[in-house]
Amino acid sequence: MTRKQYEKWAILREKGKRHFVYFHGVLMWGIVTGIMWSVAMSYYSPSEHIYIRPIIALILFPISGYFGSKWTWNRNEQKYDAYESENE
Repeated sequence: MTRKQYEKWAILREKGKRHFVYFHGVLMWGIVTGIMWSVAMSYYSPSEHIYIRPIIALILFPISGYFGSKWTWNRNEQKYDAYESENE
């Protein structure tokens, strides 16, 4: 972890794990990516059941965003702690 990454993570971690998981994982990654994927798939691979893909995407993408952001949080906390111990 670089000094810049350390400083950025220090700001993000002040808001807490719950905020990080729900805002960055579920909302920003899960819902936004689910909508973009649904729009792209309806353009590249049209289907008669136009509402099925968005419903599935708005369920699966936020779930994966939830678990992915929990993993990201834990990994960045490890890097943060390692950086702090190296620079004491």
